[in-house]
Amino acid sequence: MSQGNQTLKLEGKINLNGYESIPLQNYYAGGRPSTFITDTIEATGEISATVGALLSNNFEAPEIESVELNFEALHQKNLAIVERIEVDRMVVKPGDEIKLSVYFREYQGEEHKIDHVLKIPEGIRERRISIYAGSGGTLTRQEARTSPQKFRPKSFQQLTKLLKERRKNNYLFFQIRLRDKGVLVAGEELPALPPSILAVMNAQKSSGNLSNLRNRVLFETSVEVNYSVSGGKTILISVEPR
Repeated sequence: MSQGNQTLKLEGKINLNGYESIPLQNYYAGGRPSTFITDTIEATGEISATVGALLSNNFEAPEIESVELNFEALHQKNLAIVERIEVDRMVVKPGDEIKLSVYFREYQGEEHKIDHVLKIPEGIRERRISIYAGSGGTLTRQEARTSPQKFRPKSFQQLTKLLKERRKNNYLFFQIRLRDKGVLVAGEELPALPPSILAVMNAQKSSGNLSNLRNRVLFETSVEVNYSVSGGKTILISVEPR
């Protein structure tokens, strides 16, 4: 077996005095041929970034009691790249169920398909929504571009919440979104605001605690898979009134 054909699995946690532990759990298989060393560098980079975020925050000075780490080298490269997604229909109504098919290409392997049923949320008035399927890393990078304020915590509690809710590589994520006019206030989302209230709040953006939302997440779920997921795809579908 070549050095590039493995996956590194991490199980651990950061124990804080007076706070809940921060979990450290992920898969590292890389997006290209990698070695145990490069996978270890990726894992330790995430650990270092987490510890650094805790120690360098501007809110509190937490006491780290201990850091527990358990690495396991899986002797195969469990990597799957999302190549395309399909839906069983392009027009839906609020409350409908839609079947989403996600097509993967395993590392140096065959294509596989995962089917997942999503329910369109009730009460949608917009004519179009977007559905995403893919890796947590790709989804987080998209959100960081469209709503960067979500990743700028305004308190130590928000910081630990962000660290605990980091998306794992060995999960396939599904998200339904729509374009929305709302704002983030001190890191908290206030979507679907009336135009009059939105105008007043935008006039107060000089405080630095407000930022506009480009889209709103209606629903998100994930399923655990046996490999590290890479990439993601988005599809637009039309919504008709019921």
